[in-house]
This record gives sequence, C-alpha cells and structure tokens, in this order.
Amino acid sequence: MNIKEIKNGSLYYNFNRDRVERVRSKMNSSSVMTSEPHKDTLLGAKAADLRMATNDEVDEYKQESELVHCK
Repeated sequence: MNIKEIKNGSLYYNFNRDRVERVRSKMNSSSVMTSEPHKDTLLGAKAADLRMATNDEVDEYKQESELVHCK
C-alpha cells in the first residue's frame, strides 16, 4: 500500500504479523507506527506490508475489543 493512502486511526491488515492493526502515525516515507490489537504498544510496520482491513476483519476486531474492555 502507498503511504500516502494510509490514514491514522484506521485499521489495516498486516501481512507480516497476520493480524489487523491500527495505524497511529507515520514514521518516515515508507513506514508507519501501528498498535498491537487492543493495546497501546507501538510497533513499526512498512506501508508495503499493509492493506485495508475488510469489513469482516473490522467487525471481528471490534468484537474482540468489546470483550477486552468489558473485563
């Protein structure tokens, strides 16, 4: 994915980590900072390793989030 297309706060599927992650900010011209699912831990990710999360992936992420935050 092109870094110019990536929006902070949106959910993207990371091919390297095989999971959905939230983009928090841009690091440089080819990488972004993402957060682990339902945590504040920040990780670097190459924009080329990301794609927009599908509606099903977003729904699953939200369901997991509700379970984590209800405890």
